[in-house]
Amino acid sequence: MSRYNPYAVLGLSSLSTLEDIRKEYKRLVKVYHPDNAKSGNVEKFREISKAWKYIQENHVDRKTISKKYMWRHKSLFKIYKEVY
Repeated sequence: MSRYNPYAVLGLSSLSTLEDIRKEYKRLVKVYHPDNAKSGNVEKFREISKAWKYIQENHVDRKTISKKYMWRHKSLFKIYKEVY
């Protein structure tokens, strides 16, 4: 059984900023909204909404992680060094 990956549903990386995730969510919602006659899809719309809700509750933006926390967790510190 695979783990649920809301970032994959939105077609993004888990290292994306919350602002980028929000933009992609809004774009996808416009495309798959059930009221859209051309490309509306209820199931896809629900999946996108579920992913957005999950990300809002669980996303940790790399800018908000303190350096003290990163020193304790070496893997996160490596990500921080690559990004900045």
